[in-house]
Amino acid sequence: MGSPATSKSDASLHVGAIFIMFCCSTLGCLVPILSRRVPKLSLKPFVLEALTAFSYGIIIGTAFIHMISDGINDLQICAQYPALGLLIVLATLLFLQILETELKSVAINANTPSVSNEEEKVARTSDNQGPGATSCVMPGCAYRPSIFDDNKRKSSVSLLIFELGIVLHSVVIGVDLGVTSSQEFITLLIAICFHQFFEGIAVASAAVEITSCIKNLLAVTFCFAITTPVGIVIGILAKQTYSSDVTTTLWTEGVLNSIAGGILLYTGVVELLTCEITENSNFHQQKFEKRMLIYFSTCLGAAAMSILGIWA
Repeated sequence: MGSPATSKSDASLHVGAIFIMFCCSTLGCLVPILSRRVPKLSLKPFVLEALTAFSYGIIIGTAFIHMISDGINDLQICAQYPALGLLIVLATLLFLQILETELKSVAINANTPSVSNEEEKVARTSDNQGPGATSCVMPGCAYRPSIFDDNKRKSSVSLLIFELGIVLHSVVIGVDLGVTSSQEFITLLIAICFHQFFEGIAVASAAVEITSCIKNLLAVTFCFAITTPVGIVIGILAKQTYSSDVTTTLWTEGVLNSIAGGILLYTGVVELLTCEITENSNFHQQKFEKRMLIYFSTCLGAAAMSILGIWA
């Protein structure tokens, strides 16, 4: 047991961390929001794009190095099946793919007028007329634009899934910070501040592509900024009975880390890299040197989280 003075100092550090983490997370979210809405604070488009790519790398690095790795290690200790953590990650990826696809199908079908069998036959005949045929675009026509259009942007469904992964992840690392002793606390706090700042850039960058409503953007910012402080509070309250060796704790952290890691991996690779780089026609039109710098920024973000994995 530490001395009363040490305990008091430790409590002060943890309480201060609540406000520090809230500020770092908020500042990260405000970077793309203010850059879009305040001309005097706007960054050059390529600079913002490079920062955003860096944050994508951080999210993917976090998924592998911090969440999935920790989940596997925790579950290997308390489970008979060594690959249980990876199984949970796999199940999460498949579930998210099915969930997002079906939710988008519902949205597309809800916004598409129903057509009669005759109209479907007309559309099918038009499709078979060859490459020179003119597609029907009159009201009520069965013509459907491709949902894989080059100008496709992330939907609110994608953002919701992304936010879910971020919330789970942020709460877990907040709990870890809340139960950490003063000997390791400062190092862990610095690492998480760095992580949350750039993760906030990624979250807000995804949000500004979907909505320009300042209320919605501020709501996204607040939801992201408050999650780690909430985790810290939970950690502080649970610190007296917390033990990293307790089986229940290992099960809880292992499952949450694996689920959060799977969500971050899915959103990082599918929603962010694929949508913003692989299928983004504007990105392909940039010069080769600029594309290489974006790739480098993404890899640098992943490398940064890999290095932080030494301490946190």
